Amino acid sequence: MPCPLMRTVRGRLKTCTEALQGAVETYDAVPWASATFEGQRHAFTLRIDGDTESVDRAALRVCGTLLGEEIDLPGELVADLVIIGEDSMRHGATQARRLHFEALTVRD
Repeated sequence: MPCPLMRTVRGRLKTCTEALQGAVETYDAVPWASATFEGQRHAFTLRIDGDTESVDRAALRVCGTLLGEEIDLPGELVADLVIIGEDSMRHGATQARRLHFEALTVRD
């Protein structure tokens, strides 16, 4: 069963990248628990490819929509979502940008 968080991330990535190539490059989740909560720690990398100017704008939109808007998940709460890094590779007028995120979800 696909992860509800990643379904939302993929949908927002698609909306933000429009005609560019956008993909979830890596994803991993591990169980997490505290004395009172249970959930998962998520780590994922998003990749955006295209012309440099469009990739830069799309990366800003992706960060804004993931970090600045609520993410509603059935039965879960996104307790934390942060960007932990980014890198890019340029070849002429094209660029590949990777955005690295970590998230914590807890069960309602």
